[in-house]
Amino acid sequence: KPIETGAMKADYDVHPRSHIGLDYLGLENNEEVYWNLTPAELYEHAILHGEAILTKDHALLVHTGKFTGRSPKDKFVVEQPEIMNEIDWGPINQPTTEDVFDNLFSKVQEYLSDKRLFVKDVFCGADEKNRLKVRVVSEVAYHALFTDNMFINP
Repeated sequence: KPIETGAMKADYDVHPRSHIGLDYLGLENNEEVYWNLTPAELYEHAILHGEAILTKDHALLVHTGKFTGRSPKDKFVVEQPEIMNEIDWGPINQPTTEDVFDNLFSKVQEYLSDKRLFVKDVFCGADEKNRLKVRVVSEVAYHALFTDNMFINP
């Protein structure tokens, strides 16, 4: 979708996009979805939408609020017979049920249903024989920028 701010007009529909949309996530009706933007474009979005500011040293400054960092004790894996012996169960990898997952997934779908979304299709792992395809869908540009730094772009 093109964005106009003063004299600037940018068309973000020029990036590679998978033929697989967001309908499998129940997010097919979102009106504003940006696919595989470059870091510079993600900077622009973060600043334009008030997610971040640019410091005098050209770093992107984000105030994430009181919930910063990761929450290692909030990691859950749905119990399935085929993976039970493959997971290192304990205080970090905790089991949960499909019903709990389905309930949380429904809440996330509802929450994201009317949000601006940023989609990054990337890879995890440098070895082409063993790499995994990963799709990250976020509601803020700076999360997509983090994804760009953490994973391998196609």
